[in-house]
Amino acid sequence: MPVSGLVLTLKSDPEIVRATLDWLGGLEAVALGEISGSKLPITLDTASQQEDKAYWHDLQDCPGILNVDVACVFFEDDNPDNASSNSAQPRPEARHVST
Repeated sequence: MPVSGLVLTLKSDPEIVRATLDWLGGLEAVALGEISGSKLPITLDTASQQEDKAYWHDLQDCPGILNVDVACVFFEDDNPDNASSNSAQPRPEARHVST
């Protein structure tokens, strides 16, 4: 069950932005954040990796979206039997990337 935190860069045309926001607001898997300038944070919460991939294609094909940046992505195991075995494993150390 992928959950992605994304930042969309929207076009500057107000009519296109309105239409894009209306379209995004109608998508069940998308939660909209607060728009700031041309940037719109969203959360994409899908039931499967296939559904996640389909939404990614839709976002990239949307004429009102110039760019899709990834803030974070979380994957949950769809198989509950694997969840208990994974919880016993140590967590990897966090790594920070400098830019």
